[in-house]
Amino acid sequence: MTVHVTIPLEDKAKAELDAWAEPRGVPVADVLTDAVETYLADTRHIADARLRGQAALAAGDVHDHVDVVAEFEERRAAWRRRG
Repeated sequence: MTVHVTIPLEDKAKAELDAWAEPRGVPVADVLTDAVETYLADTRHIADARLRGQAALAAGDVHDHVDVVAEFEERRAAWRRRG
C-alpha cells in the first residue's frame, strides 16, 4: 500500500530538489522516497549495530584499545611491505 505524505520545505530546499531532479528526468517524489528509504535503512543499521555492541559489552566480549591499535598497526605495516 502506498500512502502520501505532505512535508513542509523551505523554498531553497525545494528549488535545490527541482534543480537536481529536473535535468535527470526524475520526479521529486522519487528522490524524496529514495531519501526516506535510505535514511530508514541507515537508521535501522545503526540501531542494530548499537544493540550488538551493547550485547557484546554485557557479555564481556570487548577488546582493549591498546590491543586494537597494535593489531591495526601490524596489519598496516604488513600491507605496506607487500608494496
